[in-house]
Amino acid sequence: MINLVYEHEWKPNVWFPMITGYLEEDIHYCGRFKRQIPWILQVFLDDINIISPDEIDTVDSFIYPILMQEPYVQVRTLIANHHDDFGLWTYINQKVIDSLRNGKGIVLIDITMEPISSSDMDQVLESLKDCSQYPNDRIHLNISDQRCIDNVNYHCFPSFLEIHFCSRHLYDVHDTFLPDLNQPNKTFRYKPPLDYEHPKHPDICQNSLKSYESKRYLLLNKRTDKHLGAVCITYLLDRYDLLKHGLVSLDYQGDTIPELYDQLKHTTNDTNFSEVTVNALKTAKDHTTDDFLTISKAHEATRFNLVVEAYFSDNIIDWPLITEKIWRNVASEKLFVVVGQKDTLKWFHKLGYKSFHPLIDESYDQITSDFHRIIESFKQAKRLIEMPEKKFDELENSSSHIFIHNQKNFEKRIQRLWGFLIDEI
Repeated sequence: MINLVYEHEWKPNVWFPMITGYLEEDIHYCGRFKRQIPWILQVFLDDINIISPDEIDTVDSFIYPILMQEPYVQVRTLIANHHDDFGLWTYINQKVIDSLRNGKGIVLIDITMEPISSSDMDQVLESLKDCSQYPNDRIHLNISDQRCIDNVNYHCFPSFLEIHFCSRHLYDVHDTFLPDLNQPNKTFRYKPPLDYEHPKHPDICQNSLKSYESKRYLLLNKRTDKHLGAVCITYLLDRYDLLKHGLVSLDYQGDTIPELYDQLKHTTNDTNFSEVTVNALKTAKDHTTDDFLTISKAHEATRFNLVVEAYFSDNIIDWPLITEKIWRNVASEKLFVVVGQKDTLKWFHKLGYKSFHPLIDESYDQITSDFHRIIESFKQAKRLIEMPEKKFDELENSSSHIFIHNQKNFEKRIQRLWGFLIDEI
Protein backbone atom coordinates (compact mmCIF):
# COMPACT_ATOMS: atom_id res chain seq x y z
CA MET A 1 0.00 0.00 0.00
CA ILE A 2 1.28 3.47 -0.93
CA ASN A 3 0.37 5.82 1.92
CA LEU A 4 0.10 9.41 0.71
CA VAL A 5 0.08 12.11 3.36
CA TYR A 6 -2.15 15.10 2.59
CA GLU A 7 -2.65 17.94 5.03
CA HIS A 8 -5.95 19.20 3.60
CA GLU A 9 -9.19 17.34 3.08
CA TRP A 10 -9.04 17.88 -0.69
CA LYS A 11 -6.32 20.40 -1.59
CA PRO A 12 -2.83 19.34 -2.74
CA ASN A 13 0.16 19.82 -0.47
CA VAL A 14 2.04 23.15 -0.33
CA TRP A 15 0.68 24.80 -3.49
CA PHE A 16 -2.97 25.08 -4.45
CA PRO A 17 -3.59 26.35 -8.01
CA MET A 18 -6.16 29.11 -7.59
CA ILE A 19 -7.81 28.46 -10.97
CA THR A 20 -7.23 24.87 -12.05
CA GLY A 21 -7.29 23.61 -8.47
CA TYR A 22 -11.07 23.91 -8.42
CA LEU A 23 -11.59 22.12 -11.74
CA GLU A 24 -12.43 18.45 -11.93
CA GLU A 25 -11.01 18.43 -15.46
CA ASP A 26 -7.63 19.59 -14.18
CA ILE A 27 -4.90 17.33 -15.58
CA HIS A 28 -3.84 16.06 -12.15
CA TYR A 29 -7.32 15.72 -10.67
CA CYS A 30 -8.08 12.23 -9.39
CA GLY A 31 -11.76 11.36 -9.50
CA ARG A 32 -11.50 8.61 -6.92
CA PHE A 33 -9.84 10.71 -4.22
CA LYS A 34 -11.28 14.06 -5.31
CA ARG A 35 -7.93 15.85 -5.27
CA GLN A 36 -4.85 16.55 -7.37
CA ILE A 37 -2.32 13.71 -7.23
CA PRO A 38 0.89 13.42 -9.29
CA TRP A 39 0.46 11.01 -12.17
CA ILE A 40 3.54 9.02 -11.23
CA LEU A 41 1.38 7.91 -8.30
CA GLN A 42 -2.04 7.84 -9.98
CA VAL A 43 -0.96 5.05 -12.31
CA PHE A 44 -1.00 2.80 -9.25
CA LEU A 45 -4.37 4.06 -8.11
CA ASP A 46 -5.62 0.83 -6.53
CA ASP A 47 -2.59 0.77 -4.23
CA ILE A 48 -3.02 4.32 -2.90
CA ASN A 49 -4.17 5.10 0.63
CA ILE A 50 -4.68 8.72 1.74
CA ILE A 51 -3.78 9.61 5.32
CA SER A 52 -3.40 12.82 7.34
CA PRO A 53 -0.31 13.91 9.31
CA ASP A 54 -2.08 12.76 12.48
CA GLU A 55 -2.09 9.19 11.11
CA ILE A 56 1.63 8.97 10.32
CA ASP A 57 2.32 6.96 13.48
CA THR A 58 -0.14 4.28 12.34
CA VAL A 59 1.80 3.38 9.17
CA ASP A 60 5.30 2.06 8.50
CA SER A 61 6.03 4.39 5.58
CA PHE A 62 4.56 7.26 3.63
CA ILE A 63 5.05 9.65 0.74
CA TYR A 64 4.36 13.35 1.07
CA PRO A 65 3.59 14.30 -2.57
CA ILE A 66 4.10 17.78 -3.98
CA LEU A 67 3.25 19.03 -7.46
CA MET A 68 5.53 21.78 -8.74
CA GLN A 69 3.71 22.77 -11.92
CA GLU A 70 5.41 26.14 -12.53
CA PRO A 71 9.02 25.64 -11.44
CA TYR A 72 10.16 29.04 -12.69
CA VAL A 73 8.04 30.55 -9.89
CA GLN A 74 7.95 27.79 -7.28
CA VAL A 75 11.54 26.56 -7.30
CA ARG A 76 12.69 29.52 -5.18
CA THR A 77 11.06 27.93 -2.14
CA LEU A 78 13.19 24.84 -2.74
CA ILE A 79 16.40 26.78 -3.29
CA ALA A 80 15.80 28.75 -0.05
CA ASN A 81 14.05 25.81 1.63
CA HIS A 82 15.25 26.93 5.11
CA HIS A 83 13.79 30.46 4.83
CA ASP A 84 11.77 31.22 7.97
CA ASP A 85 8.79 32.72 6.14
CA PHE A 86 8.72 31.31 2.60
CA GLY A 87 11.00 28.26 2.51
CA LEU A 88 9.50 24.93 1.47
CA TRP A 89 9.60 23.48 4.98
CA THR A 90 7.41 26.28 6.36
CA TYR A 91 4.53 24.84 4.31
CA ILE A 92 4.92 21.30 5.68
CA ASN A 93 3.29 19.99 8.87
CA GLN A 94 5.69 19.58 11.80
CA LYS A 95 4.60 15.98 12.34
CA VAL A 96 5.71 15.19 8.80
CA ILE A 97 9.05 16.92 9.35
CA ASP A 98 9.66 15.08 12.63
CA SER A 99 8.93 11.72 11.04
CA LEU A 100 11.25 12.49 8.12
CA ARG A 101 14.00 13.42 10.57
CA ASN A 102 13.57 10.01 12.16
CA GLY A 103 14.09 8.34 8.80
CA LYS A 104 10.48 7.44 8.00
CA GLY A 105 8.80 8.65 4.84
CA ILE A 106 9.90 10.77 1.90
CA VAL A 107 8.85 13.99 0.19
CA LEU A 108 8.29 13.35 -3.52
CA ILE A 109 8.22 16.49 -5.68
CA ASP A 110 7.10 16.09 -9.28
CA ILE A 111 8.71 18.75 -11.50
CA THR A 112 7.93 17.48 -14.98
CA MET A 113 5.20 19.79 -16.23
CA GLU A 114 7.47 22.65 -17.30
CA PRO A 115 11.24 23.00 -17.71
CA ILE A 116 13.56 24.27 -15.04
CA SER A 117 16.74 26.10 -16.02
CA SER A 118 20.20 24.67 -15.42
CA SER A 119 21.15 27.57 -13.17
CA ASP A 120 18.10 26.97 -10.99
CA MET A 121 18.80 23.24 -10.83
CA ASP A 122 22.39 23.90 -9.81
CA GLN A 123 21.11 26.01 -6.91
CA VAL A 124 18.62 23.29 -5.94
CA LEU A 125 21.37 20.66 -5.94
CA GLU A 126 23.52 22.81 -3.71
CA SER A 127 20.77 23.82 -1.27
CA LEU A 128 19.53 20.26 -0.69
CA LYS A 129 23.00 19.13 0.40
CA ASP A 130 22.48 21.02 3.66
CA CYS A 131 20.58 18.88 6.17
CA SER A 132 21.62 20.83 9.25
CA GLN A 133 18.19 22.42 9.76
CA TYR A 134 15.77 20.22 7.82
CA PRO A 135 15.73 16.65 6.45
CA ASN A 136 16.59 17.62 2.88
CA ASP A 137 18.01 14.14 2.34
CA ARG A 138 14.42 12.83 2.47
CA ILE A 139 13.39 14.92 -0.55
CA HIS A 140 13.16 13.09 -3.86
CA LEU A 141 12.70 15.02 -7.11
CA ASN A 142 11.17 13.65 -10.29
CA ILE A 143 12.51 15.89 -13.04
CA SER A 144 12.57 15.83 -16.82
CA ASP A 145 16.18 17.00 -16.98
CA GLN A 146 18.29 13.85 -17.16
CA ARG A 147 21.53 15.70 -16.56
CA CYS A 148 20.89 15.66 -12.81
CA ILE A 149 19.92 12.04 -12.24
CA ASP A 150 23.40 10.93 -11.19
CA ASN A 151 22.73 12.81 -7.96
CA VAL A 152 21.18 10.95 -5.05
CA ASN A 153 17.38 11.39 -4.76
CA TYR A 154 17.01 12.77 -8.31
CA HIS A 155 14.95 10.72 -10.73
CA CYS A 156 13.71 10.85 -14.28
CA PHE A 157 10.57 8.74 -13.98
CA PRO A 158 7.81 9.20 -16.56
CA SER A 159 6.25 12.65 -16.61
CA PHE A 160 2.54 13.35 -16.74
CA LEU A 161 2.93 13.81 -20.50
CA GLU A 162 4.85 10.58 -21.05
CA ILE A 163 2.35 8.60 -18.98
CA HIS A 164 -0.67 9.98 -20.79
CA PHE A 165 0.57 9.86 -24.33
CA CYS A 166 2.67 6.70 -24.35
CA SER A 167 -0.24 4.75 -22.90
CA ARG A 168 -2.39 5.01 -26.00
CA HIS A 169 -1.91 1.33 -26.89
CA LEU A 170 -3.37 0.39 -23.49
CA TYR A 171 -6.53 2.48 -23.77
CA ASP A 172 -8.87 -0.39 -24.52
CA VAL A 173 -8.41 -1.95 -21.07
CA HIS A 174 -9.11 -0.69 -17.57
CA ASP A 175 -6.27 -2.53 -15.90
CA THR A 176 -2.97 -3.75 -17.28
CA PHE A 177 -0.76 -6.20 -15.47
CA LEU A 178 3.02 -5.95 -15.71
CA PRO A 179 5.68 -8.11 -14.04
CA ASP A 180 6.54 -7.15 -10.47
CA LEU A 181 10.29 -6.54 -10.42
CA ASN A 182 10.59 -7.61 -6.80
CA GLN A 183 8.56 -10.79 -7.23
CA PRO A 184 9.08 -12.13 -10.78
CA ASN A 185 6.31 -14.69 -10.48
CA LYS A 186 3.73 -12.04 -9.67
CA THR A 187 2.27 -9.06 -11.45
CA PHE A 188 1.15 -5.63 -10.34
CA ARG A 189 -1.72 -3.54 -11.53
CA TYR A 190 -0.94 -0.52 -13.70
CA LYS A 191 -3.88 1.68 -14.56
CA PRO A 192 -3.62 3.59 -17.85
CA PRO A 193 -4.92 7.17 -17.89
CA LEU A 194 -8.02 6.36 -19.95
CA ASP A 195 -10.35 4.23 -17.85
CA TYR A 196 -13.49 4.55 -15.79
CA GLU A 197 -11.72 7.09 -13.56
CA HIS A 198 -10.59 9.31 -16.44
CA PRO A 199 -12.99 8.80 -19.36
CA LYS A 200 -11.59 11.78 -21.27
CA HIS A 201 -8.21 12.17 -22.88
CA PRO A 202 -6.94 15.25 -24.73
CA ASP A 203 -6.24 13.31 -27.90
CA ILE A 204 -9.68 11.76 -28.25
CA CYS A 205 -12.11 13.90 -26.25
CA GLN A 206 -13.31 16.00 -29.17
CA ASN A 207 -15.37 14.50 -32.00
CA SER A 208 -14.44 10.81 -31.87
CA LEU A 209 -16.58 10.14 -34.96
CA LYS A 210 -14.62 12.61 -37.04
CA SER A 211 -12.65 11.25 -39.99
CA TYR A 212 -10.13 12.89 -42.29
CA GLU A 213 -8.92 12.45 -45.82
CA SER A 214 -5.76 10.35 -46.00
CA LYS A 215 -2.58 12.41 -46.15
CA ARG A 216 1.12 11.66 -45.99
CA TYR A 217 1.89 13.66 -42.84
CA LEU A 218 0.36 15.36 -39.82
CA LEU A 219 1.41 18.82 -38.62
CA LEU A 220 -0.22 20.19 -35.48
CA ASN A 221 0.69 23.86 -35.54
CA LYS A 222 -2.14 25.71 -33.84
CA ARG A 223 0.34 27.74 -31.83
CA THR A 224 2.52 28.97 -34.64
CA ASP A 225 3.53 31.96 -32.56
CA LYS A 226 5.28 29.85 -29.91
CA HIS A 227 8.68 29.86 -31.61
CA LEU A 228 10.60 30.48 -34.80
CA GLY A 229 10.75 26.82 -35.78
CA ALA A 230 6.95 26.62 -35.97
CA VAL A 231 6.89 29.58 -38.34
CA CYS A 232 9.77 28.41 -40.51
CA ILE A 233 8.55 24.86 -41.08
CA THR A 234 5.18 26.21 -42.20
CA TYR A 235 6.80 28.67 -44.59
CA LEU A 236 9.07 26.02 -46.09
CA LEU A 237 6.21 23.58 -46.64
CA ASP A 238 4.26 26.32 -48.40
CA ARG A 239 7.21 27.46 -50.48
CA TYR A 240 7.79 23.92 -51.80
CA ASP A 241 4.05 23.29 -52.30
CA LEU A 242 3.97 20.49 -49.73
CA LEU A 243 1.08 21.64 -47.55
CA LYS A 244 -1.31 19.83 -49.86
CA HIS A 245 0.17 16.48 -48.82
CA GLY A 246 -0.46 17.07 -45.13
CA LEU A 247 -3.21 17.27 -42.57
CA VAL A 248 -2.24 20.63 -41.11
CA SER A 249 -3.83 22.66 -38.34
CA LEU A 250 -2.59 26.24 -38.46
CA ASP A 251 -3.54 29.43 -36.62
CA TYR A 252 -5.44 31.79 -38.94
CA GLN A 253 -4.34 29.49 -41.75
CA GLY A 254 -0.99 31.23 -41.77
CA ASP A 255 -2.19 34.79 -42.35
CA THR A 256 0.22 36.13 -39.74
CA ILE A 257 3.35 34.18 -40.78
CA PRO A 258 5.37 37.18 -42.13
CA GLU A 259 4.63 39.28 -39.04
CA LEU A 260 5.41 36.40 -36.70
CA TYR A 261 8.72 35.78 -38.41
CA ASP A 262 9.75 39.41 -38.01
CA GLN A 263 8.84 39.26 -34.31
CA LEU A 264 10.47 35.92 -33.55
CA LYS A 265 13.69 36.07 -35.57
CA HIS A 266 15.24 38.06 -32.73
CA THR A 267 14.50 35.32 -30.16
CA THR A 268 17.45 33.27 -31.37
CA ASN A 269 21.17 34.00 -31.32
CA ASP A 270 21.45 32.67 -34.88
CA THR A 271 21.91 35.68 -37.15
CA ASN A 272 21.11 33.67 -40.29
CA PHE A 273 17.43 34.32 -39.74
CA SER A 274 17.93 38.08 -40.04
CA GLU A 275 19.10 37.63 -43.61
CA VAL A 276 15.90 35.88 -44.72
CA THR A 277 12.64 37.50 -45.77
CA VAL A 278 9.46 35.49 -45.27
CA ASN A 279 6.54 36.37 -47.52
CA ALA A 280 2.84 35.62 -47.27
CA LEU A 281 1.84 31.99 -47.70
CA LYS A 282 0.37 31.01 -51.07
CA THR A 283 -1.26 27.62 -50.50
CA ALA A 284 -2.30 27.63 -46.84
CA LYS A 285 -5.91 28.70 -47.39
CA ASP A 286 -6.56 25.63 -49.52
CA HIS A 287 -4.54 23.08 -47.59
CA THR A 288 -4.74 23.88 -43.86
CA THR A 289 -7.43 24.27 -41.23
CA ASP A 290 -7.78 26.71 -38.36
CA ASP A 291 -9.83 24.12 -36.45
CA PHE A 292 -8.53 21.83 -33.73
CA LEU A 293 -8.11 18.28 -34.97
CA THR A 294 -9.21 15.12 -33.20
CA ILE A 295 -5.70 13.84 -32.90
CA SER A 296 -6.37 10.10 -32.66
CA LYS A 297 -8.35 10.32 -35.92
CA ALA A 298 -5.71 12.53 -37.50
CA HIS A 299 -3.08 9.90 -36.74
CA GLU A 300 -5.21 7.27 -38.42
CA ALA A 301 -5.35 9.37 -41.59
CA THR A 302 -1.62 10.14 -41.85
CA ARG A 303 1.64 8.22 -42.31
CA PHE A 304 4.13 10.25 -40.28
CA ASN A 305 4.16 13.15 -37.83
CA LEU A 306 6.05 16.37 -38.43
CA VAL A 307 6.54 17.30 -34.78
CA VAL A 308 6.87 20.93 -33.72
CA GLU A 309 8.17 20.61 -30.17
CA ALA A 310 7.46 23.09 -27.37
CA TYR A 311 10.83 24.84 -27.55
CA PHE A 312 13.25 25.56 -30.37
CA SER A 313 16.15 27.79 -29.26
CA ASP A 314 18.47 26.96 -26.37
CA ASN A 315 18.56 30.59 -25.30
CA ILE A 316 14.91 30.24 -24.23
CA ILE A 317 15.43 27.11 -22.16
CA ASP A 318 18.82 25.41 -22.10
CA TRP A 319 17.79 21.76 -22.41
CA PRO A 320 15.11 19.95 -24.44
CA LEU A 321 11.78 19.33 -22.75
CA ILE A 322 10.16 16.31 -24.43
CA THR A 323 6.40 16.74 -24.55
CA GLU A 324 3.28 14.97 -25.78
CA LYS A 325 4.19 16.09 -29.29
CA ILE A 326 6.80 13.33 -29.36
CA TRP A 327 5.30 10.94 -26.80
CA ARG A 328 2.08 10.38 -28.73
CA ASN A 329 4.09 8.84 -31.58
CA VAL A 330 5.29 6.09 -29.25
CA ALA A 331 1.72 5.06 -28.61
CA SER A 332 0.40 5.49 -32.15
CA GLU A 333 3.46 3.82 -33.75
CA LYS A 334 4.26 6.73 -36.01
CA LEU A 335 7.41 7.76 -37.78
CA PHE A 336 8.31 11.34 -36.92
CA VAL A 337 10.66 14.19 -37.75
CA VAL A 338 11.28 16.81 -35.06
CA VAL A 339 11.41 20.60 -35.27
CA GLY A 340 12.90 21.33 -31.88
CA GLN A 341 15.97 22.06 -29.83
CA LYS A 342 19.39 20.60 -30.40
CA ASP A 343 19.76 17.16 -28.80
CA THR A 344 16.03 16.54 -28.39
CA LEU A 345 16.42 13.04 -29.83
CA LYS A 346 19.64 12.50 -27.90
CA TRP A 347 17.79 12.85 -24.60
CA PHE A 348 14.87 10.83 -25.96
CA HIS A 349 17.36 8.01 -26.55
CA LYS A 350 18.83 8.36 -23.06
CA LEU A 351 15.42 7.46 -21.67
CA GLY A 352 15.75 4.15 -23.48
CA TYR A 353 13.64 5.01 -26.51
CA LYS A 354 14.68 4.63 -30.13
CA SER A 355 14.02 6.87 -33.13
CA PHE A 356 14.69 6.15 -36.79
CA HIS A 357 18.28 6.88 -37.75
CA PRO A 358 19.63 5.81 -40.25
CA LEU A 359 16.25 5.07 -41.89
CA ILE A 360 15.69 8.80 -41.44
CA ASP A 361 18.81 10.94 -41.28
CA GLU A 362 18.53 12.42 -37.80
CA SER A 363 21.90 14.17 -37.78
CA TYR A 364 19.89 17.42 -37.75
CA ASP A 365 19.34 16.80 -34.03
CA GLN A 366 23.02 17.54 -33.34
CA ILE A 367 23.20 20.84 -35.23
CA THR A 368 23.85 23.83 -32.98
CA SER A 369 22.65 26.47 -35.45
CA ASP A 370 18.87 26.92 -35.17
CA PHE A 371 18.77 28.01 -38.81
CA HIS A 372 20.64 25.03 -40.22
CA ARG A 373 18.84 22.59 -37.92
CA ILE A 374 15.41 23.64 -39.21
CA ILE A 375 16.64 23.42 -42.80
CA GLU A 376 18.00 19.90 -42.32
CA SER A 377 14.93 18.65 -40.47
CA PHE A 378 12.77 20.07 -43.26
CA LYS A 379 14.87 18.18 -45.83
CA GLN A 380 14.07 14.93 -44.04
CA ALA A 381 10.38 15.78 -43.88
CA LYS A 382 10.41 16.68 -47.58
CA ARG A 383 12.06 13.36 -48.40
CA LEU A 384 9.33 11.46 -46.54
CA ILE A 385 6.55 13.52 -48.10
CA GLU A 386 7.82 12.90 -51.63
CA MET A 387 8.73 9.25 -51.09
CA PRO A 388 6.84 6.80 -53.35
CA GLU A 389 4.12 4.84 -51.60
CA LYS A 390 5.84 1.47 -51.96
CA LYS A 391 9.10 2.80 -50.56
CA PHE A 392 7.27 4.41 -47.64
CA ASP A 393 5.62 1.07 -46.89
CA GLU A 394 9.07 -0.49 -46.77
CA LEU A 395 10.26 2.26 -44.44
CA GLU A 396 7.37 1.62 -42.06
CA ASN A 397 7.99 -2.12 -42.14
CA SER A 398 11.66 -1.56 -41.40
CA SER A 399 10.65 0.54 -38.39
CA SER A 400 8.26 -1.97 -36.83
CA HIS A 401 10.88 -3.24 -34.36
CA ILE A 402 11.38 0.35 -33.16
CA PHE A 403 7.67 0.77 -32.44
CA ILE A 404 7.65 -2.46 -30.41
CA HIS A 405 10.83 -1.53 -28.56
CA ASN A 406 9.42 1.86 -27.56
CA GLN A 407 6.21 0.44 -26.18
CA LYS A 408 8.16 -2.09 -24.14
CA ASN A 409 10.55 0.61 -22.99
CA PHE A 410 7.66 2.67 -21.67
CA GLU A 411 6.41 -0.32 -19.70
CA LYS A 412 9.91 -0.88 -18.30
CA ARG A 413 10.00 2.72 -17.14
CA ILE A 414 6.71 2.18 -15.31
CA GLN A 415 8.19 -0.97 -13.76
CA ARG A 416 11.24 0.95 -12.54
CA LEU A 417 8.94 3.55 -11.00
CA TRP A 418 7.07 0.78 -9.20
CA GLY A 419 10.36 -0.69 -8.01
CA PHE A 420 11.37 2.66 -6.55
CA LEU A 421 8.06 3.05 -4.73
CA ILE A 422 8.30 -0.45 -3.30
CA ASP A 423 11.84 0.19 -2.10
CA GLU A 424 10.82 3.45 -0.45
CA ILE A 425 7.61 2.21 1.16
